[in-house]
Amino acid sequence: MFYFQNLFNTAMNGIDAGGATGGVVQVAQYILLATLMFGIFQAWAQGGDTQMLGVTGVRFFVMGLILVNYTTVFRDVNGMFNGVANFINTSTAGGGDVFAKWMNDIGSYWQTNGMSSLWGLITGALASLLESILLFVGYYIAGTGSSSGRSSRQ
Repeated sequence: MFYFQNLFNTAMNGIDAGGATGGVVQVAQYILLATLMFGIFQAWAQGGDTQMLGVTGVRFFVMGLILVNYTTVFRDVNGMFNGVANFINTSTAGGGDVFAKWMNDIGSYWQTNGMSSLWGLITGALASLLESILLFVGYYIAGTGSSSGRSSRQ
């Protein structure tokens, strides 16, 4: 499981446990009802356009079904994207957790080159300054990520 997938699942479980989702869905249902009434009024204002009325009815029926089963639908869509990510990870394309790979690569680059990788700053070029800032940020992230004992894969 990817690190961000685990983090996102933990956040979703916390949101669901707090009960905030029910209130938000109820407010969304009121907004959906108001926009349905506006769609019906718009179809009436255009001379009783039955095609617009039918499209409005189908659109809001589908949105109503999604809102009623919001938690299940949202988790299923999230699971679908996670399945695609896991397929890419295990396929022959050689995918993987890009963020964890980048942290490992930047840490090994700093261990190999160290301070000599900052010699570009002497030339004063903006690109070398930006490279050095990104190198320090990457080194800091790689250092704090590996020292806390967390793994990006479980």
